[in-house]
Amino acid sequence: MEPILQQLAELVQAEPAHAKWVVAPSLMVGHTIAERLIAQGIIWGNLRFATAPELAARIAGATIARQNRTLLNPAAGPALVLGLLLDLPDAVTPYFRAIAEQPGVADALWSTISELRLSGIGSAALQSRQFTSPAKGEELRALLQAYDKHLDEHRLADLADCLRLAAELSSKFPVVPGSLLIEIPGSCGSRAERVFLDSLPCRRIPARVAAFPGLEIPDGFRRLSGELECVPPRAPSSDAARLAWLAKPADAPKAFEDGSLSLFRAAGREAEVEEIFRRIHAGSLALGAVEVV
Repeated sequence: MEPILQQLAELVQAEPAHAKWVVAPSLMVGHTIAERLIAQGIIWGNLRFATAPELAARIAGATIARQNRTLLNPAAGPALVLGLLLDLPDAVTPYFRAIAEQPGVADALWSTISELRLSGIGSAALQSRQFTSPAKGEELRALLQAYDKHLDEHRLADLADCLRLAAELSSKFPVVPGSLLIEIPGSCGSRAERVFLDSLPCRRIPARVAAFPGLEIPDGFRRLSGELECVPPRAPSSDAARLAWLAKPADAPKAFEDGSLSLFRAAGREAEVEEIFRRIHAGSLALGAVEVV
């Protein structure tokens, strides 16, 4: 069993009554962890899986509603940003408008605006001289100003607003003092999320993760992650377990040649998944016993 699953299994047995928050990169990851625990026969009562944005919305949602504001649906972000871009005044030197009809431009601009705001970077911090193309910097700054103005005029709050407000509120319900919290590595992707998670009044438990030989955790990833407890790999008992030494094969233990690991090559993602399902069918495997990562 993976270290984090073993840790959660031990936690539900040691702390059955306490609320245990597990912050995951996505709800799908949380549900997968829950299914893995159930498959091991572990009752995971009081484990509450959530993402940082979803938890922030639960904490700040009522306050946002009292302010007569509405949470912006991220799915509408690309269309909103594209509309704001096309409405920029002619005095702003065009850059993105010249390629606005190209596929992916709206998504890229929405991602950029979101990441800037989640990093606490406002339009005042953007200067044209910081960009290789001054026109690009000028138009991006104007777009960010237009986005801020749109949120104010239409009483909208985006994810950055929600995280900031949730971090500032004194009441963090449903997270209460005495709750336990574990962060799955990779669950925090921005400065705003880090500030919010650090503001929660709970007892933090370092996530127990596998340390793979030859694979270092990047500094940026470590700064955004919660507390970690790195566990060195155990002596392998199969070729599949030897994958822990994939980044440092020269140090890997001797191969077992037990057939627990096989490789195949496919012409694309769809072909790869199709081959996986063919192997599941050929081996009469239960779908619940297979995990595609």
